[in-house]
Amino acid sequence: MLWLAHIAAYPFKLRGLIDEFHASSTDGLRAAEAQGDDPARARLLFHLGEAHHFHGEFDAGSHYIRQAADLFSALGESWWEAQVHKVLGETFLERVEAVRALLDTIESNP
Repeated sequence: MLWLAHIAAYPFKLRGLIDEFHASSTDGLRAAEAQGDDPARARLLFHLGEAHHFHGEFDAGSHYIRQAADLFSALGESWWEAQVHKVLGETFLERVEAVRALLDTIESNP
C-alpha cells in the first residue's frame, strides 16, 4: 500500500515543485528586469505561465503567457508566437471541458 501513499501525495509534491519554480522564476524575473535582459524575462514569463497552466491554474497561466507574448512582440521575436498560441488554445479548450463537466454534473444531479 506504500505505492498508494505515493500516488495520493503526488499532487502535493507537484504543487510544491510548482511553488518552488514560481519562487525561483520570480527571482529570475527580478534579476532579468534589473539587468535589462528582456529575452530572458520573456522566456521566464512563458515557462511560468506553462507551469501554472499544467497545474490547472488557467487564469494565472494565461496572465503570464500574455505578458510573455507582449514582450516577445515588443522584442520582435516572432518564433515564439506559435507556442504562445498553442498554450493559450490548450488553456481555452481545458476551460471549456471543465465547464462542460460541471454542467453535466449539475444536469445529472437535479
